[in-house]
Amino acid sequence: MTELAHASTLLAEQTSHARNDVAQMAALLDDAIARLGEVFDALAALTATLPESGDVPSAKDWPALRGEVQQQAARAIQALQFHDLARQVLMRLDARHAGFAELAVILADPARAAALAPLAERFDMLSHRTVVQTNLAGGDIELF
Repeated sequence: MTELAHASTLLAEQTSHARNDVAQMAALLDDAIARLGEVFDALAALTATLPESGDVPSAKDWPALRGEVQQQAARAIQALQFHDLARQVLMRLDARHAGFAELAVILADPARAAALAPLAERFDMLSHRTVVQTNLAGGDIELF
């Protein structure tokens, strides 16, 4: 096996592993979104404590009720923003890995070298980050 063929095989294997990592991350993110269900369950439980008839909760209950609803809504909004930001990053990472797989094919067959220029352009486009945020600290939510 030539050095070039060996490099191609290695790149293909690593690309496969990296794509598996992306799939794992996506599953973890999906789990995080499922946790949003907990927020909605908490809100549903909160609303279940409200009277069903025309009775209004006493004035002393309103501040606590309002505070709980605001807290749960803030948790839900933050989780939704995290999921969307992370998905954007994962889509870019997945596109980059698809390019690695194409590069492995090109390296294995020097006759396909002409395909390298368009691939290099795609990699260049992926270099422009759409999301630079790394956490969701209060006040640091990036609008997109």
